[in-house]
Amino acid sequence: MFNFWVTALYKNWATVPMVKTAYEYQDCSIEDLANGVEAEMVKQEDYKTITGEDYKEE
Repeated sequence: MFNFWVTALYKNWATVPMVKTAYEYQDCSIEDLANGVEAEMVKQEDYKTITGEDYKEE
């Protein structure tokens, strides 16, 4: 199960700025976003915009 904000971004229910705000309010974690990148639900460029960090593949 994915975080609501990851799913919302993937389904275009939310924009990157909306998810960034949710991230800043800790409604979405960096781990949630990384899981979204791994599942190809979040673009790496959006991950960087939201978190301010480059996505690091494990």
